[in-house]
Amino acid sequence: MHSEKKEDKKFFLIGSFGKRNIGDDLICLSLVETLKNVCKSGVLLYITVNEKYFKQILSSLIGENIKIHFVNSFVGFLKAFTNSKFVVIGGGDYIGDYG
Repeated sequence: MHSEKKEDKKFFLIGSFGKRNIGDDLICLSLVETLKNVCKSGVLLYITVNEKYFKQILSSLIGENIKIHFVNSFVGFLKAFTNSKFVVIGGGDYIGDYG
């Protein structure tokens, strides 16, 4: 039987979360809710969020099996990126096609 290691459940969610963009916000909330329901223990989420109201919404969703670190600096971004097992980029328009 395969047991998950603690470091196997570190996720970094990157997006324009909490900037009053309903699409990106719903992507983030759905991912957090899904991880809460699928992973039954020890999930660490790094999420790029600066807005206080969205941090409060996310904090109200978490259960005992999820811990969230909010990333709001370049150093924090690098730390989250290097520590995470999975990186999820939510939303669109990260690569512009201006050709």
